[in-house]
Amino acid sequence: MKKLFSYFSGKLNKDSEAALTEEELIKKLKSDKKQYIISAVICGAVLIFCYIFFTDTETGFIRYPKLFVEFIEKGYLAAGYFVFAVLLLIRDIVLAVLTHNALQKTEKEDSSEAFNVLKNKERLSKILSTVLALVLPLFGAAELLTAEAFGEPVNAPGVYITLDEMGISGEQIPNPYNGQMGRVWINRSLFADCLYSSEFIKTADGDTEILYQDIYILKDASYADAFATALAENSDFITVDITPKEVEIKGLDKACLLGATEALAVKDNMVCVITAVFDSEDGMRKALSAISEKWEDAE
Repeated sequence: MKKLFSYFSGKLNKDSEAALTEEELIKKLKSDKKQYIISAVICGAVLIFCYIFFTDTETGFIRYPKLFVEFIEKGYLAAGYFVFAVLLLIRDIVLAVLTHNALQKTEKEDSSEAFNVLKNKERLSKILSTVLALVLPLFGAAELLTAEAFGEPVNAPGVYITLDEMGISGEQIPNPYNGQMGRVWINRSLFADCLYSSEFIKTADGDTEILYQDIYILKDASYADAFATALAENSDFITVDITPKEVEIKGLDKACLLGATEALAVKDNMVCVITAVFDSEDGMRKALSAISEKWEDAE
């Protein structure tokens, strides 16, 4: 008489009423094995496709500027998705191997060994599935917990400049477009400390001066130039009529004007995008000189 095995709803119990005959168990194990293999192949193919499609093979960096910037700014989430995909691939490979071993034991009518393999497979499947379920929430929590908000730029720490440091003084006012007060917030990503500053001032002449800064203190200076290029190409103010114009600023490794309202500064592992409403490129040059002096003093 053929042996009976319990293999129902992911639970193993020799006395279960939902027992399967050897033929039924072999059929199910073959189906499970096929499913794990297909899942592993798809997951591996997606990882390879993403690497080929999104990576510049010459530089090794992400080829799409907007995606490169998002990758640096949201490093924990990016790493979380990668770890999730790799763990999913590992899980499917391991479960496919264990299912194959259980199938071999069953076909040899070694019921005791087959049952032990299936128990190990079930236990490992639960562990790996739990880990997978926790990956994205944990990395997402890390992304949120490393963010820190401050008040107005004049009262917050950081390697950024203020309008006052550029010789522009006046009353701090809300953003003319959305009513929010200027502020500083820091996001400590996996690949960089990202500092964002916004400031709005009404001068004694009644003019409104606006200054935004996105400063990235990269964990590795080797990709500073490539990241700066991605920021320039991702600029909201770059059009077919405006191209980055490199300028010489004392103390900076690289400085670019992105039209009359935006500029880019690079020094060692620090990259900064300055957005301001000045009347000419001279105002942006002045802002670049000010950030250079600020970074020099911070060293």
